[in-house]
Amino acid sequence: MFIRKTLLKSRKIILRKSRLPITKENVDAYTILELFTNIDAKDYLNNLMAQKEVFNFIKEKEIKSKDVYKLAGFFSAKTTKNIMESGIIKEFK
Repeated sequence: MFIRKTLLKSRKIILRKSRLPITKENVDAYTILELFTNIDAKDYLNNLMAQKEVFNFIKEKEIKSKDVYKLAGFFSAKTTKNIMESGIIKEFK
Protein backbone atom coordinates (compact mmCIF):
# COMPACT_ATOMS: atom_id res chain seq x y z
CA MET A 1 0.00 0.00 0.00
CA PHE A 2 1.30 3.45 -0.91
CA ILE A 3 1.89 5.67 2.12
CA ARG A 4 3.21 9.22 2.03
CA LYS A 5 4.03 11.36 5.04
CA THR A 6 3.91 15.12 4.70
CA LEU A 7 3.52 18.29 6.75
CA LEU A 8 0.47 20.50 6.58
CA LYS A 9 0.58 23.67 8.67
CA SER A 10 3.33 22.07 10.78
CA ARG A 11 1.21 18.96 11.46
CA LYS A 12 2.34 15.53 10.31
CA ILE A 13 -0.16 13.99 7.89
CA ILE A 14 -0.11 10.42 6.56
CA LEU A 15 -1.66 9.92 3.13
CA ARG A 16 -2.64 6.40 2.09
CA LYS A 17 -3.68 5.14 -1.31
CA SER A 18 -7.09 3.49 -1.23
CA ARG A 19 -7.27 -0.30 -1.43
CA LEU A 20 -9.58 -0.14 -4.45
CA PRO A 21 -11.28 2.58 -6.50
CA ILE A 22 -13.83 4.46 -4.39
CA THR A 23 -17.13 5.16 -6.15
CA LYS A 24 -20.50 6.60 -5.19
CA GLU A 25 -21.79 3.03 -4.90
CA ASN A 26 -19.14 1.74 -2.49
CA VAL A 27 -18.07 4.79 -0.48
CA ASP A 28 -20.32 4.08 2.53
CA ALA A 29 -19.36 0.41 2.89
CA TYR A 30 -15.72 1.38 2.32
CA THR A 31 -15.99 3.95 5.13
CA ILE A 32 -17.26 1.32 7.59
CA LEU A 33 -14.49 -1.10 6.61
CA GLU A 34 -11.80 1.58 6.97
CA LEU A 35 -13.20 2.54 10.37
CA PHE A 36 -12.97 -1.02 11.65
CA THR A 37 -9.46 -1.34 10.19
CA ASN A 38 -8.29 1.56 12.33
CA ILE A 39 -10.08 1.03 15.65
CA ASP A 40 -9.90 -1.59 18.35
CA ALA A 41 -13.13 -3.57 18.71
CA LYS A 42 -12.86 -3.60 22.52
CA ASP A 43 -12.52 0.19 22.65
CA TYR A 44 -15.50 0.47 20.31
CA LEU A 45 -17.61 -1.79 22.54
CA ASN A 46 -16.79 0.38 25.58
CA ASN A 47 -17.82 3.60 23.80
CA LEU A 48 -21.62 3.87 23.59
CA MET A 49 -21.44 7.20 21.77
CA ALA A 50 -19.28 5.69 19.01
CA GLN A 51 -21.66 2.74 18.71
CA LYS A 52 -24.63 5.07 18.34
CA GLU A 53 -22.85 7.15 15.67
CA VAL A 54 -21.91 4.06 13.65
CA PHE A 55 -25.46 2.68 13.98
CA ASN A 56 -26.91 6.01 12.79
CA PHE A 57 -24.46 6.15 9.87
CA ILE A 58 -25.41 2.63 8.76
CA LYS A 59 -29.13 3.42 8.95
CA GLU A 60 -28.82 6.85 7.33
CA LYS A 61 -26.74 5.54 4.42
CA GLU A 62 -28.77 2.30 4.17
CA ILE A 63 -25.62 0.16 4.02
CA LYS A 64 -26.33 -3.44 3.08
CA SER A 65 -24.35 -6.44 4.28
CA LYS A 66 -23.79 -7.56 0.68
CA ASP A 67 -22.01 -4.25 -0.03
CA VAL A 68 -19.69 -4.76 2.94
CA TYR A 69 -19.05 -8.42 2.04
CA LYS A 70 -18.22 -7.45 -1.54
CA LEU A 71 -15.40 -5.17 -0.35
CA ALA A 72 -14.24 -7.18 2.67
CA GLY A 73 -11.83 -9.25 0.59
CA PHE A 74 -9.73 -6.15 -0.03
CA PHE A 75 -9.25 -5.62 3.72
CA SER A 76 -7.29 -7.54 6.33
CA ALA A 77 -8.66 -10.36 8.46
CA LYS A 78 -8.32 -7.96 11.41
CA THR A 79 -10.99 -5.73 9.86
CA THR A 80 -13.44 -8.60 9.48
CA LYS A 81 -12.68 -9.78 13.01
CA ASN A 82 -13.32 -6.28 14.40
CA ILE A 83 -16.65 -6.06 12.56
CA MET A 84 -17.75 -9.45 13.87
CA GLU A 85 -16.67 -8.72 17.46
CA SER A 86 -18.37 -5.32 17.41
CA GLY A 87 -21.76 -6.83 16.59
CA ILE A 88 -22.56 -4.26 13.87
CA ILE A 89 -23.08 -7.04 11.35
CA LYS A 90 -26.68 -7.35 12.56
CA GLU A 91 -27.29 -3.65 11.88
CA PHE A 92 -26.88 -3.96 8.10
CA LYS A 93 -29.90 -4.42 5.86
